[in-house]
Amino acid sequence: MSKSLIAIVTIIVIAGVGVWAFTGSDEPASKVENTSENQNQELVSAVPAPGSEGVDEAVVNGQDETISAVVTYVDRRFDPEQIGPITPGSTVKFFNESSQEVWIASDNHPTHTVLPGFDSEESISPGEEYVFTFENAGNWQYHNHLNPSEVGSIQVSQE
Repeated sequence: MSKSLIAIVTIIVIAGVGVWAFTGSDEPASKVENTSENQNQELVSAVPAPGSEGVDEAVVNGQDETISAVVTYVDRRFDPEQIGPITPGSTVKFFNESSQEVWIASDNHPTHTVLPGFDSEESISPGEEYVFTFENAGNWQYHNHLNPSEVGSIQVSQE
C-alpha cells in the first residue's frame, strides 16, 4: 500500500470513530427548575403525548419526569413559539440550539414576576437546556431576558 492510501484510510477511520463518539454521547447536563408557585398569562399549538416521538425523560428535582413538550431556541426565536394546551404537572424542556446564549424567563421583563420560579436565572449556553414543570393552569408568556422581543407562551389547561 502506498503512504497516501494508508493516510486516507487512517483519516477515514479516525473520522468514523469521532462521529460515532459524538453521536453516541449523552446530552449535556440539564439546568433544572421546578416550583409549585404559579400564576397567569397566553397560548396555542399541539403537544405530543408522553411516550410518543419527541417526548423524553428528564430528571427534575431528583425525580424522573416525562417531558411533555420541547421548545428549541434557534435563530433568535423560540420554536414553537406557542405550546398547549398541556395539563398541570407537565414538564417542558427548553433547548438552546443556537450559537448564542439565551435566558428563559417569565414575563414581565425585567422582573419575571408573572410566574415566580419560571426563570432559568442565568444564561443557557448553546447545547444546554432548561427544564420547568408547570403546576397550575394558565397562559404563561415568557421571553429571552437577553433580548425581550424574543417571546413564547405555554398554555396549561385543567382537563
